[in-house]
Amino acid sequence: MQLRVLGPLQVSTGDRVWSPGGPKERRLLAILVLNIGEVVSVDALAEALWEGDPPRSAVKTLQVYVTRLRAALAARDVDADLIRTVGRGYRLALAADAVDALAFAQRVRRARQALDDGAPQEAERQLVDAFGLWRGEPYGEFADGGWFAAEAQRLTEIRLAGLDVRLAAGLALGRDADVVAEAQALCAAHPMHEQFWVHLVTALYRSGRQADALAALRRVRTLLAEEIGADPGVDLRALERRVLSQDPALTAPTHGSPAASLPVELDPAGRPFFGRTQELAWLD
Repeated sequence: MQLRVLGPLQVSTGDRVWSPGGPKERRLLAILVLNIGEVVSVDALAEALWEGDPPRSAVKTLQVYVTRLRAALAARDVDADLIRTVGRGYRLALAADAVDALAFAQRVRRARQALDDGAPQEAERQLVDAFGLWRGEPYGEFADGGWFAAEAQRLTEIRLAGLDVRLAAGLALGRDADVVAEAQALCAAHPMHEQFWVHLVTALYRSGRQADALAALRRVRTLLAEEIGADPGVDLRALERRVLSQDPALTAPTHGSPAASLPVELDPAGRPFFGRTQELAWLD
């Protein structure tokens, strides 16, 4: 079984994919996913379910939602004990790799490590698996509320980090034309993400397009000045000097790239709501 939160909440069992319960039951399951392996108190669940304004009947109503969710899972041959009562709270008893968001973060990390180890093809393989899990906005049906916003943003940043690694792997494998095409699209979609510009300029230069590389540097410099009143960062400034001096090292594929480093700590569980403090063992 797999729980899918990289898009609308879904449960996958074998070749069946389905959405469990009604809106409150799905929200309850999503909160437990965010805190996988941890006991979430009834009070904390009530706060999250009713977005800080639980009714007086919250505890009893929550029990009803848990019963309905367990029944929905059991109806699809999923062990109802997946949601366990522990004291005055509940815990989702599921392996971390059965949640797509956690598997996604792990594969991006593996891709980054493979690139650093001089194995860009393995990095690409890990990223194919990672991006195959991505179906849309993380926690899509809940991400408009404050309870899930931080985790949705964290996962989006991990996705951008994965795209950085994919561009760097393409450069390491000498696929300059492919990197130009992908980096152009990413720079248009995420113009403030400077590392995409680093990859674009590098790929243009390696393709024998020095004038286009310098034009891209001018575009990002103007964009940063107009949008946030800032100069390009260290990587872009260093790259501009190397392009202008026609540094021979720019034409040689490299296996690692500081520009592709992950911008966020990949705590797979996220734990933004209820003070969780220990990383899951599979991250070691």
